[in-house]
This record gives sequence, C-alpha cells and structure tokens, in this order.
Amino acid sequence: MGYSWDGEVVGSGSIRITDEREPDHIQYDLQFLRPFKSFSKVSFELAVRYRGTEVTWTMNGSLPWFLFFMTRMMSNFIGMDYERGLKMLKDHAEQGEVPCHLEFSGVQSFQGFRYVGLRKQCLIADIQEAMGRDFDELKRLIARHAVSVSGPPFCQYLKWGLGGGMCSYVIGYPVSGGMAKVPAELEEGNLPDVSTYRVRMKGPYRHLGNAWAAGMMHGRAWKYQKRNNVAPFEIYETDHETVEENEIVTMVHFPCR
Repeated sequence: MGYSWDGEVVGSGSIRITDEREPDHIQYDLQFLRPFKSFSKVSFELAVRYRGTEVTWTMNGSLPWFLFFMTRMMSNFIGMDYERGLKMLKDHAEQGEVPCHLEFSGVQSFQGFRYVGLRKQCLIADIQEAMGRDFDELKRLIARHAVSVSGPPFCQYLKWGLGGGMCSYVIGYPVSGGMAKVPAELEEGNLPDVSTYRVRMKGPYRHLGNAWAAGMMHGRAWKYQKRNNVAPFEIYETDHETVEENEIVTMVHFPCR
C-alpha cells in the first residue's frame, strides 16, 4: 500500500508502507526522485501516555555524496519539517482538521513604509516563544513613548542560519512620516517599495512554517525570482487578541525581481 506524486512545485517521489501494527506502529519507505534522488526508511511509533498519545517520528536515510557538506543544515531543516508535521498531526487528531489555509497571490507591488521596532535574535527552535516575548516588550515601549502607529505589525527575518540554528529578525510597526526623535530603546528603519511573491495564511501562528515552506518551494519551482538584497517578511493583518486563532491572517512576503 502506498502512493506517489509528481508535481511542478513538490517534485516527485513515492511512499510505500512496509509494516503496520494498529494502533501503535507504522513503517514506510520514502523515495524522492526530484529535485534530487534520495531514499529513507520512516517510522511512526505511538504510545499511550496520561491523557494523550506520544508520537515518535523517525527517518533514516542519507544525502547524495556531493551534498555531504549540507549534513548539519539538512538535519536542522528536516527537524523543522518534523515540528511542522507533528503540529499538523496533533491538530488533525484533536480537531478533525488542520486549521491552516494557504492562498498564493503571486507577484504584486508592495508599498514600503518607515517603522519603529526592535532587532532581536534567538534559537530557531525557540522562535515562537521568543517572538511572543519580544512583541510584548515592543508593545510596552510603543505605549510608554506614545508612538502613533499607522498599520499592523510585521517581522522581517534578516538571517535564518540553518547551520548554526540561530536566526535574527526585526519586529516593528509602521509609523507615518517617521518620528522626530526615536527613543533609545527602539530603532527606526524602512521596508522599501518592492515586488513580493505573497502567500496568505489563515490560521494559528504555530502553522506559519507551512506558509514559509510552501513559498520557498514555489521559488525553487521558478514561480518567482528571489531578490537577495531585501530580506523576506511577514505582516500580521489581524490582531490575534481580538479574533479566534483559526481566523488569524498573516501575509508572508518573498521579495523578488
């Protein structure tokens, strides 16, 4: 039992179930043919725990020999896929669906703006918790200095270091015409006018990795040409404190040429 796929964006490959034991075990062979060939053995182990089920997802495989230098990067990259997949599995098991809906708006012109914000860095694995604390800090500073904002908040990812597991980013709010004097705790900057490939996600922030992964895959499939001198960013178009989490809308922007 299994299935195969072949697509312009997702590449091609197949899954074949090799062993299955309800309700606690499944193994399958995973083969990719495009964008490059690889073969892995994958397993899911499920164990009953107090008030829930513990899922252990493992994959054993190897990279093509000419990609040996990417071993550490790929380990972190696959780890991010594990996180995304397990979050989706949890929601599907508990809610009957994955509350993550993506729309691809294609390339559009983005009107830039001046902003005030904070520059931060953290471990990629800790980004959701770290960014929550950082936005709480930013909101306190905005209120303390009576900064008049002119739009929803954003985050621009300046560096995403899969090799070292660290990322750096700027979070901020747009301000009309800038500020006469920027408080020392804040920095002022500019998001430029630029064309962006847009992925709109409706759903909880915990599934934002799906929008980013899909957008990057669209880039690899030449749906757009990446612009290297402007870092990608996301704009939080709804206030998560006033809407249900499944109604949260985030627009992810991939600057392009």
